[in-house]
Amino acid sequence: MRDDRIDALNGVVSRLIGRADVPLTLFGMAAPMIDISRANLHESKKEFLIEKAAVEAVVEGLSSIVERIVPNEEKDTPEQKAMLQRLQAAIEAKAMQQIRHWNLGSAMDLAIKNIFETGFYFGSMRLIIAMYLMFRLQTH
Repeated sequence: MRDDRIDALNGVVSRLIGRADVPLTLFGMAAPMIDISRANLHESKKEFLIEKAAVEAVVEGLSSIVERIVPNEEKDTPEQKAMLQRLQAAIEAKAMQQIRHWNLGSAMDLAIKNIFETGFYFGSMRLIIAMYLMFRLQTH
């Protein structure tokens, strides 16, 4: 589809749902109202296998993080529980020191600042778990 037809289609959708602003991606880039991209994102099997290997590595790394910092009442020893409490306190203190020096330049900065101010350790943990689940879904 040509760009002008895509713009026209997104304009109609914007008017129908009463949305004047263009949605943004996590990185602040404009995103279309309607995703008309092709379903097959890979030009070749080689491209697919490279992406698959990257996703599997990310899942493995995130899984390792989750196992180390997410409390598990059934598996954690008293020593591990104490270590996680100390780690959480130290991370929260550092986060609060760092956030004082931030200048907000974008909505993303504000979102990150909110995570810092509302509990960096658990907020980050929730994001890591969400990221793990999204990447894991990509492997299926």
